[in-house]
Parts: sequence; C-alpha cells; structure tokens
Amino acid sequence: GFDVGIRIGEPPDSRLVAKRILPNRRVLCASPSYIAKMPALNVPSDLAQHSCLVIRENDSDFPLWRFEHRHSSQRQAVKVSGQLASNDGEVITRLALDGHGVMLRSWWDVNEHLASGALRTLLPDWQGVRADFYAVFEHRRHIPTRISAFIDFLQREMAGRVPALPNG
Repeated sequence: GFDVGIRIGEPPDSRLVAKRILPNRRVLCASPSYIAKMPALNVPSDLAQHSCLVIRENDSDFPLWRFEHRHSSQRQAVKVSGQLASNDGEVITRLALDGHGVMLRSWWDVNEHLASGALRTLLPDWQGVRADFYAVFEHRRHIPTRISAFIDFLQREMAGRVPALPNG
C-alpha cells in the first residue's frame, strides 16, 4: 500500500482519488536555428517530416504525441520517430536547445526557455494534451489528516513556482 502517489495525468484506476496540484500541458517546441532550416509544420501529421527528439518511456519504440485543436474538439495522435532519443527529459531539452529537432515537453520544463526565446512553440492552432500534476491516493471513507495536510502543503508550495499555463 501507499499513502500518496504523485503522477502526471489522471490515473486510469478508478480506485484512486486524484487531486490536481498543478496545471500542465505538453508544449511542442524547437530552437530558432532548427525552425529556420525545417520544412513547414502546419498540422501534427507534418511531424513525420521532422527530426523528433523522443523521450523513451515504457520501452516504446514509437511514441505517440497527442494534440488538441485550440478552436475545435478535433484531436490528433501522431506516431513520431527521430534519430535522437533519451530516457532523460533534460537531455532531450538540451538537444532541442542545440537545434537538433522538435520536442514535446511539459510546460514547466520549457517555460523559461520559451520566455527567453531559446525555444519557440510550434503549431499555434494545436496544443499538446493536458498533463496535470496530481496527488493520488486510495479511495477511503475517511481521508487521514496526514494525507489531507500533505496534499494541502503540495498545493500551497507548488502554486507560483511555475508561471501560469497560458491559454489554460
């Protein structure tokens, strides 16, 4: 058993209660130097023509990047691939900053690079899916005070540590 778990995204297990700690969204971005030399990117499926910087998770050879259209309910999932991959998100960010390709990372991982201009967002009509930061715990009739207090602490401490997510 466990008292509290931390995860990105709501849990698929309905036996768990999820409390959102921090809003987050995946952001498709690349460096200005990569953007200058890349083919046009108008819709998510255009990623097939690009060097995608892949974070290896769960032994997946072809990650699925998911997007939502900003002005409609349209969704798109794209299988991406690239020459460069890592199981370390910081390595992927460094590769993107150095102009090696396109990445899809959490807002809180890239917001400073976007603000400085070192990275630029791509596909303005599309956005990566939500990947909110949650505290999860097993469903109980009574939530122990230690769990409530810890979740309240996380919500207080995390607020303001990352700039607000633009456009929700």
